[in-house]
Amino acid sequence: MQTPLNSYSLAVLIEPTDLPALQPLLVRRSLALLPVAGKPIIQLWLEHISLMGFTSVSIGVRDFPQALRDFVGNGSRWGLSIEVHALTEHMSNEDAVAHIAAAGPQLVACLNAIPTDNLSILLSHQVSEATVPFTAGTGQYPLAYLLPKASEAGQEKLCIPLTAEFFKRIDSVSSLWQVNNAILHGQTFDPLPSGFEVEPGIFMETGIQVKPGVNMQGPVKIGQNSYLGRNVKIKNNVVIGACVIIEDGCELENTLILDNTYVGAQSNLSNVVIDGASVFSLQAGTFTWINDPSILGWTNSAANSVSVLERITALALMAVFLPAMLTHAALQCLRRRPVFKHATGFIPQGMSFTGQPRHQTLALMQFTSGNHRFNKLPWLTEVVKGNLHLVGIGLPSSTSQPIPQWAFELQNKRPGVITLHESQPAALAEETHYVEDLYYLNHCKRPRNLLILLNWVTRLCIAGFSFTNRKNEARL
Repeated sequence: MQTPLNSYSLAVLIEPTDLPALQPLLVRRSLALLPVAGKPIIQLWLEHISLMGFTSVSIGVRDFPQALRDFVGNGSRWGLSIEVHALTEHMSNEDAVAHIAAAGPQLVACLNAIPTDNLSILLSHQVSEATVPFTAGTGQYPLAYLLPKASEAGQEKLCIPLTAEFFKRIDSVSSLWQVNNAILHGQTFDPLPSGFEVEPGIFMETGIQVKPGVNMQGPVKIGQNSYLGRNVKIKNNVVIGACVIIEDGCELENTLILDNTYVGAQSNLSNVVIDGASVFSLQAGTFTWINDPSILGWTNSAANSVSVLERITALALMAVFLPAMLTHAALQCLRRRPVFKHATGFIPQGMSFTGQPRHQTLALMQFTSGNHRFNKLPWLTEVVKGNLHLVGIGLPSSTSQPIPQWAFELQNKRPGVITLHESQPAALAEETHYVEDLYYLNHCKRPRNLLILLNWVTRLCIAGFSFTNRKNEARL
């Protein structure tokens, strides 16, 4: 018996529930945005799906859904209509499919199943009775399956078994390396290869800087906007991601370097997978953290864009509190006391070519009242200029105090005027500030930002401050 597979419209991609061996690489990104041979897994899948003739895709991810939405947009560059759904941590794959695609998809796949061949061949043939049926509730959910167009009540789902013929599974760092190596050697189908082949076996994307003395032996793939210093030697089976800096005199062989990684001078890397300061040994199967930014680290800088909405909101707040600011300035002048005091902030800007953290020094003016929220009102001008977010993480006041290893994400993010921990009634310890900032990065989006802003403005209005009563100033 054979079943026709045609009239495809909706595909569903699901981030699987449990990938403990990949967790060290998923601290800063979701599985969908994990790079494979120079492009995120989701991009590879969307190219396959577009080639198969689908028109709509629903994607379910468990972490960083907004980052994925920013990357895929509306799907027009693939000719697709795309929706991104946030899944709960304990939602099973089966429940996730039912939740985001109640109408019934024709293709369902887990994101860690990487197609090894052109999946369009599945549409040009018919699925035979050898196809494995999936019975709900068994707990054995397939990584990918196709469904007939017209499904009757109670009809079984016809599943494509996970075999080497169709997919390679990424469930560990070693398997991630194997998939990269297979694409590098042309053993796995890439629907739309990125970059161009400058020499046989050497593939480069745009914006790459190559200094004199660099020696490369393919197969090698180098991502866009990367930098190769003098006398760098790259031997076979090397994949370098985007925005990677490799300093002078380095030697690389059988190595995968993920995006936004800094590699210090004279480093000798072999049989490793590197993500910033994390190093995975392919031979030993273990992770190591290199706590030395001159050897390994990250290069990605803080986000450059402060939205137009943030700037308009900052202008509105300045207009609302302008009478209070003018009153404070007049009273301080009458008392012959300073109206402003100088402050300095530092905006993290990633890693320099020498491996040192880079910062933009920001000269700030703040009022001299007893209300710390009121004192920061002049900082709103920095939001209008695009230097600070309106709501964000805390602004470092010093570069001498290093950020803890467990809070490394903060070293590449643009700070804000209003922070999550300012809503606390009591002062917090410095370490607690890092915890609050990490929570903000991973959980706070626009609705939450609005609540933080309203809380801040409310506390500012309720607290008030006295220009004549020194005891009241001290209490505030």
